[in-house]
Amino acid sequence: MKLVDMINKIYEDDLKLDHEELNDFYRHYIDTFSKSSEAPAKFIQTVLFTALGSAISLSRWIVWGTKKIFPNLWAIILGESTRSRKTTSLDIGLMMVKKRNKEFPDRNYLLPSRSSMSSLMEILLKEQNGVIEHSELATFLELLKKGFNCDMKSLLTSFFDVPPSYKVNFITKEDTNLEYPIFSIATASTPVWLKNNLHKGDATSGFLARFLFAFQNKKTKSIPIPLQPDAKRIEMLNDIFKKLYELKPEEIKLDEEFKAVYSEFYHECDEFIDELAVDNGLKSIFSRLQTDYFLKFTILECVLADKTTASGDEALRAKYLVAFYMAQAIATIKSITPDQQMELETKILKFIKAKKEVTRTDLYRYFHNKLSAQKLNSALGSLLKADLIVSGNSTDSRNTQVFKLSS
Repeated sequence: MKLVDMINKIYEDDLKLDHEELNDFYRHYIDTFSKSSEAPAKFIQTVLFTALGSAISLSRWIVWGTKKIFPNLWAIILGESTRSRKTTSLDIGLMMVKKRNKEFPDRNYLLPSRSSMSSLMEILLKEQNGVIEHSELATFLELLKKGFNCDMKSLLTSFFDVPPSYKVNFITKEDTNLEYPIFSIATASTPVWLKNNLHKGDATSGFLARFLFAFQNKKTKSIPIPLQPDAKRIEMLNDIFKKLYELKPEEIKLDEEFKAVYSEFYHECDEFIDELAVDNGLKSIFSRLQTDYFLKFTILECVLADKTTASGDEALRAKYLVAFYMAQAIATIKSITPDQQMELETKILKFIKAKKEVTRTDLYRYFHNKLSAQKLNSALGSLLKADLIVSGNSTDSRNTQVFKLSS
């Protein structure tokens, strides 16, 4: 199925996760907790990715050009306060991480989420299986702006790509190199709170573009009396995680079938991104999903299938997950940012109504020449298609194109 068709189908299905497109482990994990909580499956699954990525860590990678792609994943779940069960979703998705954190008190499988950059660096010098969990993204963003963390957001952003080495400058200790700093992030917020707390540029920044977004705007199931999950199934899941933490380092290879599926997907994705008329952050998010997350999902698929060579099957599963999170990103951005094109179209209509007849030059002057030709053409095209305005030629000697309100 074409990428655009997959995204449209996900929208038609109310942004639900299609369990038939998931591997056996994902389905089993979600089913284990399906009757013990009202947490949406998509929330549990999204947080689960961060747990799996932290467990696998540096033990599996894909060589991509001059760099290595590792399975560190960053995720944000967005929903109504209380009713969407975000905290419960974090607890379930990170359950195996939290169990291990209790069993090994000398380790930091859960990284401190409210510490200074310096203290986090000290932990990352010896911890490669950590997850930063934060129950409110807006608060987390504010923390990253505080004086003692003034460069923390940019530094965390650069760490997403897991650089081979980063020089750490400690005030009270000798400088040292932090090799392959790696961690996952699992956080949550409400659309309204996130929207109100975002500063200009956050929605399109490189930091947020590195996250998977899972959006749920309403409660989808009701469980008055939750049941306890089966203890044997939880123990089995825990055993699988133990094996992931003990993996020996090995590269994931890509066979020819995988490369063929990915190449076709890549070109489809390029076309999809190029057709976005207004860049409200989606282009950056889609570009990360197009390559980084496609490969990260592939690593998870291979590890859970006990494979070190990715085939067409892994590529198709990764393609579905990317399409799913593209649909989630569209819903998320719409919920937390104003529709820029709609605002632009409204302003154009008001200007035409006041002037009766305008040219493109008039419109550029009205917007102080700060409007790109692409955005203007997109807005005018939308208004013409909706039959809200009509286009014709001026009656003067210039015979230029003019726009009027429809009668």
